Amino acid sequence: MMACGMAAVMYGQVGEFWRLTILLGWMVTYIVLTWGVYWVERQGRELRAEA
Repeated sequence: MMACGMAAVMYGQVGEFWRLTILLGWMVTYIVLTWGVYWVERQGRELRAEA
């Protein structure tokens, strides 16, 4: 939450290049987190199927 808050404050104070960089950084972060959640859930389903 702190990173999100800091990015929001920075977003209002920087130029266009850095705004795009902040947005792309958050987009990559959320894609990686989504993939990680999917992977963990898939592993859990596989373990339950083996049991």
